[in-house]
Amino acid sequence: MFGLSDGDAAAQEAWEEAGIADAKISKKPIGTFSYEKLLNTDETIPVTVNVYRLKVRETVKKFPECKQRTRKWVSFKDASDMVREPELKKIMIAMHK
Repeated sequence: MFGLSDGDAAAQEAWEEAGIADAKISKKPIGTFSYEKLLNTDETIPVTVNVYRLKVRETVKKFPECKQRTRKWVSFKDASDMVREPELKKIMIAMHK
């Protein structure tokens, strides 16, 4: 996101997509993964993502994408089982150990 550090961009995404209103962000990424992002044009582009740990302090019910997404709190194991990207799955499993 233009004008934001990677960590601040992660916090912004957490706000927009899950209503995370306040979180402590790790200073450095805890890992990186790559995937093919599907665009609205049905094309894909390669994307590399830095992953930051967020310690959630506050959530809200109304957030920018609340009508498109459902927030659900699950265990690390269940969350890693839901993830499709193998590299992200590895980061999540390692973070939990």
